[in-house]
Amino acid sequence: MAPVIDVTTLDTLGLWVLGFDRELCPVLWNDVAAQESGYSAQQILTGTALWGQLFPEELRARAEAILTGAVARHEQEVTHLLADGQGCTVSWRAGLWPDAEPGPGLLFIGHDVTAQRQKLERAHNEASRYRSLIDASPDAITIYDLQGNLIAANREAARHYGLDSGEEFVARVKTIFGLLDDAGRAQAAANFSHTLEHGVSQRNEYCVLLPDGRKMDAEINSAPVNSPDGTPTAFISIVRDVTERKRMERALRESEHSLRTLFDSLPQLIAHVDRSLRYRFANRAHEGPLGFPAADLVGHPVSDVLGQAMADFQLHIDRALAGEIVHFEQSSTFNGAPWTVLGVMVPDSDDHEHCGLYVVFTDVSELREATAERERLQAQLQQAMKMEAIGRLAGGVAHDFNNLLTGIMGNVHLARLDLVSGDPIAQNLEEIQQAADSAAALTGQLLAFSRKQIIEPRVVNLNDLIERMHRMLHRMIGEDIQLETITPPGIWSVKVDPGQLEQVVVNLAVNARDAMPAGGRLVVETANTELDPDYCRRHSYVQPGEYVMLAISDTGTGIAHEVLPHLFEPFFTTKPKGVGTGLGLATIYGAVKQAGGSIEVYSEVDRGTTFKIYLPRTAGAPTALHRPAWTNLPGGGETILLVEDSRVVRDPTHRLLQQLGYRLLTAESGDQALQLLAEFGEPVNLLITDVVMPGMNGRELATEVTRRHPETAVLYTSGYTENIIVHHGVLEDGLQFLGKPYSFRALATRIRQILDP
Repeated sequence: MAPVIDVTTLDTLGLWVLGFDRELCPVLWNDVAAQESGYSAQQILTGTALWGQLFPEELRARAEAILTGAVARHEQEVTHLLADGQGCTVSWRAGLWPDAEPGPGLLFIGHDVTAQRQKLERAHNEASRYRSLIDASPDAITIYDLQGNLIAANREAARHYGLDSGEEFVARVKTIFGLLDDAGRAQAAANFSHTLEHGVSQRNEYCVLLPDGRKMDAEINSAPVNSPDGTPTAFISIVRDVTERKRMERALRESEHSLRTLFDSLPQLIAHVDRSLRYRFANRAHEGPLGFPAADLVGHPVSDVLGQAMADFQLHIDRALAGEIVHFEQSSTFNGAPWTVLGVMVPDSDDHEHCGLYVVFTDVSELREATAERERLQAQLQQAMKMEAIGRLAGGVAHDFNNLLTGIMGNVHLARLDLVSGDPIAQNLEEIQQAADSAAALTGQLLAFSRKQIIEPRVVNLNDLIERMHRMLHRMIGEDIQLETITPPGIWSVKVDPGQLEQVVVNLAVNARDAMPAGGRLVVETANTELDPDYCRRHSYVQPGEYVMLAISDTGTGIAHEVLPHLFEPFFTTKPKGVGTGLGLATIYGAVKQAGGSIEVYSEVDRGTTFKIYLPRTAGAPTALHRPAWTNLPGGGETILLVEDSRVVRDPTHRLLQQLGYRLLTAESGDQALQLLAEFGEPVNLLITDVVMPGMNGRELATEVTRRHPETAVLYTSGYTENIIVHHGVLEDGLQFLGKPYSFRALATRIRQILDP
């Protein structure tokens, strides 16, 4: 029977083809072989020009070995003597021919490696079918007919199936459709039809099924193999494993999606721009300030977003476009508002050719503002801590100094009582008394500054207080300064110590007078106001709420900017040496703080100064303001227990009370006082005790005395209480207190007020 092979197709290969049946009788000699060898098919098929003349006899043994299965194939270069007498070297590949009839035969395929090498190489470049003969190709190459039946395959195709050769692959797989899943078969059929109809090459991706159950993503480039008349006779396909590439593409897409999701979740402005500064990508953070989707920015220039701020960033952009990674902080204006950003620009390069920038902007405008606010608050805290430390020192000094002053003033009073009229010593005692009074005023200022001064606050109306002080202020500031008071009706009540607040107003008025040596205007004003949370954020020591404002303004020389932070520090003064103590404003600061208020200063050089005091609004009707009237020293015959650890206070006080007719028990400590009381055996009418003493303090002593004798009244005295009988400088309800240094007139009067209710 005739062999089942399309000779025309084989001729298109440009190869010599020689086919044998199983008896090694030649049955096929194609036209290419006949034309190039000069031996006709008849000469070859009849065997007259075959063995010995065209093929060496030893090649017959190789052919028989292939037919018997001893070897799979044989390759050999043979030098032939052609019909025209010329020599020709042909590379032959021999292998089993399964389709030969009546049974498997032998097929020799050869090509002229001398005269025809250039022709075969050109054919190989023009059609991928010829490259299928190159088993060294890294891609799997298959050739199949118009029905999809495999004709040939290279080793790479076989390797994917775990086979040794293309022949095994063809025998095992049989059809190109056997490589594909159901969807792939349908797609391949449609692609074949399109290729046959239009005669064009196609590139498609399929899922290839491997014998071990794995799936391989494959890119298959298919092209028709045409006969000389242009009719497609077969297909050649290059099958490329793109599983890893597809995996990487999927990973890249997932990575890009994750990165975009991450970038879109960040508050920073993140963008990718090309070299011409047009957007390739912008994250969603752009949508807030722009008001439209970030995707709409793609293709638009960066200047469309930055506007006039573009010039502020140009230097950083130029450096980044030159290939430098640029980190910077830049202040600018964006959408009409101040804008400070931390930025980084990173060059984006492709094959070392610079092609764009990655840009990240972090808006730190609020952070910078918060940092400035934090620094301001830290400065306020440091100032408050410094003032508190000085206040503790001042309080301790005042305690000891007040004891000394009480002793001095007491002894002066006693000495004056012993003098006869006209005694020249009286003038000296008067000078001593005046010096002691001045010293007492100084310690009072120290206590006021340190907020250790004991106050007795009352509900008052500031308008009433200012009205009562008007004449005194006018007389104090002089005729060349115009005094104006603005006290609108309906002012809320505040709870303050009237005497302490009067001192605040006097001190500020004196300072204003000194700042207007050539005359000017002093305005004292009250007003109801509400401090909102925004104000309180900028002034952390104030709580939001309703306040009464007391403002004192002058048209004087003003205060230099560098002086303002030190204004309330004790002993700080801008006055000439020897003028003032430097405690005036410190005293004002302490008094206002002790009243629960705050004070602010607004001043410019040569444009005057305004002090604004804010006192919290309080409920209740204001009490009437009046000055106490003093009487002569009263006395009595009651029993008094006097407890004072300082001898300079204890001794003159003891002598005075004795002169006033009182029975005295005198002790220098709490323990000694309790012992005297026990020995006395009777209750005393009044306990006068210092508050701060070594061991048992005055409050503890009073508690024990009143436990034993509930009818005993108590009068506390001290120049510094350490919060033993006060809370934040305010005397506890129901307690009687006389601050040191006290005059004997004040002591005598207070004793009678207690004993004669």
